[in-house]
Amino acid sequence: MNPSQLQLDPLSAQHSLALPGCWLIDVREAHEVARAGFDLPNVIHLPLSELQQRHTELPRNADLILACAAGGRSMQALQFISPHT
Repeated sequence: MNPSQLQLDPLSAQHSLALPGCWLIDVREAHEVARAGFDLPNVIHLPLSELQQRHTELPRNADLILACAAGGRSMQALQFISPHT
C-alpha cells in the first residue's frame, strides 16, 4: 500500500484493481454491503468495527484500496493498518 496517495477517483481505482496483487478492502458494515456491494473478484469485506481484531487477514505485500461510503472510515482504516503493513 502506498499511503502517500490517499484518495483515488473511481476510474483510477478501477484501473488499479485490474492489476495483479491489488485488493479492494470494503470497510463498510454488513448492512451497507447488503444494499450495494462491489461486484469484483478481489474484494475483501472487513468492517471497520472488526478491523482491530481481523487486520491480519489482509493480504501482505499487496496494494490495498480502502473503500467506504464517504471516506471517513476508509481514512480511519488507513491510519490503523499503516503501522501493521
